Amino acid sequence: MVNCNGNIQESSSISIDSNRGFLYGDSIFETIKVVDNKVLFLEDHYFRLMASMRICRMEIPMNFTMEYFETQISNLISTFSTSNSYRVRFSVYRDSEGFYLPKERGVRFFITASPLSSDVYVFSKKQYEVELFKDFFIPKQLLSTLKTNNKMLQITGSIFANENGYDNCLVLNDEKNVKYYRSTISAPQLTIYDYTIYIEDTKDDQDTKKYKTEEVRMNLFLFSKAKITSLELILRTKLKILLKL
Repeated sequence: MVNCNGNIQESSSISIDSNRGFLYGDSIFETIKVVDNKVLFLEDHYFRLMASMRICRMEIPMNFTMEYFETQISNLISTFSTSNSYRVRFSVYRDSEGFYLPKERGVRFFITASPLSSDVYVFSKKQYEVELFKDFFIPKQLLSTLKTNNKMLQITGSIFANENGYDNCLVLNDEKNVKYYRSTISAPQLTIYDYTIYIEDTKDDQDTKKYKTEEVRMNLFLFSKAKITSLELILRTKLKILLKL
């Protein structure tokens, strides 16, 4: 079941041959977690969606309030009964003819949902290895912060990780700083417990610094700005991240 512009139906029945989201990537979306019919981080998702629509110069309908946003998600979730928690994608696309220049600014939306295996956020205890994806870079600009339908860099990065036996990969911006994980972790921060960091300086192999902290919030952006050749984190949960900068 999907919610297509306020109507609950079996499928979206959207024609892709004239859909601007498919043809030009003229679409934005939010990925949302719903637990027990409650939208988590409702305000954050709503205001980011509204801000993204404004940045993309989409015409926001007058009835598109936070209550309407939440109700439309809840209406769809109420049609399912297989799980207590769901991953929801709320997509908004410009509904207009035209080529690069749309003839109109109005929008439509559709919502899809898929059940999750766990109601809570969990940390896996298996080894997890990632690598830097350096084939393409994300430009440091406002549009790069939006969740749009143009995710070719993340797609090619995902394929790169899969082909080379990595669990995930990190993407860089055009200043060669770590931007964010390509899919499973969208924020550039990790909460690390009881870890050891080894920093090797290629100019002097003997100068190896070792740090150990019981609890810390680490920002990968700061590490990426340092002159580091390799960075290895070994966590108590056996999570292993190897970065080659």
